[in-house]
Amino acid sequence: MGARKIVRQPTIIISAILAVLATIGLFVAHSQAFHRFLLSKVILQAEASTGARVEIRKMNIAWRPLTADFYGLAVRGSETNPEYPFFRPIMCASAYKLRPC
Repeated sequence: MGARKIVRQPTIIISAILAVLATIGLFVAHSQAFHRFLLSKVILQAEASTGARVEIRKMNIAWRPLTADFYGLAVRGSETNPEYPFFRPIMCASAYKLRPC
């Protein structure tokens, strides 16, 4: 009986800690601060990849399936008229699939 109690208590404690961490992770992932952070990372990566200035006004994230929709996207190059960017789609969507290593 003592061995079962020794195994059961750490299992319950570890399960509770994992549940708390998962709950905190959900709140962080759905916060505005995380949303702004992720949008800034997307913009920085797009600018580094293209060499042009990229603007994104709005981003929607769906967690199941993992997709991101970008609205107000504008890619600006060396055009002379700032009203007409080099590339401006109405909406851009991307889907991601997570695979185990």
